[in-house]
Amino acid sequence: MAAGSAGVVAAGLLLTSGIGSAEPHKLTLKMDCEFPLILTQTVSVEINADFPSTIPVNTLTPEFKIDTVANAGATATNGLRAVQAAKISGKAIAKAHLKAPGLDLPLEIEATVPEQPVPAQNQPLVLKASATAPAVSFPQPGTATILVNDIQLKELHPKKADGTDTGLGVFDAPCKQHDGQNHVLGTVEVTDGGGDPAGDPAGDPAGDPAGDPAGDPAGDPAGDPAGDPAGDPAGDPAGDPAGDPAGDPAGDPAGDPAGGPGNPIEYGFNLAGSSFIKTPNGTVKLTGGIDAKYDLATGKFDADLKLDPTTGEFKIMNFLPTTASIEFTPEGRTTGTLIDGQLKSTSAEWITLTSVKAFGFPIGGGAECRTVEPAKISLASKPGFDPLAGGKLTGGYDLPGVKGCGFLNDWISMFTAGPGNTVDVDLTPKKATS
Repeated sequence: MAAGSAGVVAAGLLLTSGIGSAEPHKLTLKMDCEFPLILTQTVSVEINADFPSTIPVNTLTPEFKIDTVANAGATATNGLRAVQAAKISGKAIAKAHLKAPGLDLPLEIEATVPEQPVPAQNQPLVLKASATAPAVSFPQPGTATILVNDIQLKELHPKKADGTDTGLGVFDAPCKQHDGQNHVLGTVEVTDGGGDPAGDPAGDPAGDPAGDPAGDPAGDPAGDPAGDPAGDPAGDPAGDPAGDPAGDPAGDPAGDPAGGPGNPIEYGFNLAGSSFIKTPNGTVKLTGGIDAKYDLATGKFDADLKLDPTTGEFKIMNFLPTTASIEFTPEGRTTGTLIDGQLKSTSAEWITLTSVKAFGFPIGGGAECRTVEPAKISLASKPGFDPLAGGKLTGGYDLPGVKGCGFLNDWISMFTAGPGNTVDVDLTPKKATS
């Protein structure tokens, strides 16, 4: 999610010089970052920096700015929106490497990811950030190479619009670079600083740096067309990153590095609560679980709902003590939505009365004693439901009549069926996977 901002830090190993004009350098990298909720996501990080192609030996470089644009895709946005995040901040540590004659320097650069807004649903999470490069000097003349490696996102902190925490809390997200990519941000020619007129290094005519023909910037790979930015793979047209057509970052279509909505997020909840059944005037304890597949892009989910067998005690006509043993069988899958922090669901359940007793004596029930049709149960949360924290659902249903309950079937049905039944349950989360 904030992985691209970490790319800013990665560029912090760049070197600058007060000698010569700065030249633009660009590098686009794909990284797999491990997040809570949405798990592994591909993040495209574009790093831009202006630094000169030459610098004299033993000259301390001044600091300069590096800018990045990071595209974590729509899945990152939708994951944040699912927990009602409106803004995010944190910090990042980038591992990088500076190689030059007489210098082999691994670097860890830390930068702050400034608080930034979360885009609208289904819009890619594009983060812009900047960092400042440290000052470095080179002990020997030759070519210095600047490499960007993996990133560690630290203390990422999404918040709701009112400034309170989401169910994600504060978390870390390590990122690993895809194999086989060019991860050279650029090169710098370290000169001995001697004798060239008009500041032209090493006697090269016409001000062309480091003897490179036709004005092609120093550090451009051999055979790369003139003017193609340093570090761009050989033969790639017009400075387009990593051979990707039409300027799309890192080969991903339409600029969305995660490829748009991915696989559904899987949630598991434990369920506990009760149902008041109006006609027989009693309460039934409810326990069980629900395993849902949630589409971050649409806000829709479908789920397997499993309710445990239970027993209810009732007062028929307000005085006749009756006990019923109850089992539930789902008809299809539970469906619903989680949009803007409100969860709504619809389930259909066959209800079987395995035993019905009055004054402790069996009067009906059995495996065939069940509702004539599934009961349709509608539940909803209040605004602010967080799938990582769970929450309370309430709702209601009409209880159909029953059949197959023995010679007292009609009597049992009359005193069980009817509208106005309520449900009140709490969901506590299991671990989310995908």
